[in-house]
Amino acid sequence: MTSTSRVWPVPSVPKEALAEFELQMQSRGVDLSEYDLLLEETEDSYIIATSSKRKPPRMRGSLPDHPDYEVVVAKESFDLIRVSRAR
Repeated sequence: MTSTSRVWPVPSVPKEALAEFELQMQSRGVDLSEYDLLLEETEDSYIIATSSKRKPPRMRGSLPDHPDYEVVVAKESFDLIRVSRAR
């Protein structure tokens, strides 16, 4: 189970975690050039989240035509733990 009690931003994630993220986004037809990426980690996972560049400042949730995603990847195995779509 992923520990989410302590989450902190990081400047980068390993290429294996990024590859899993890209695979998940590609399978959903997401054009990553339209998103900013947010990188975080917990004790046992990497979290890569998207934020639409079209989203107005301080807006919560996603734009109907550009949903935000969060992909959680295990640190040791780089296995996919979860993909979430923000509403």
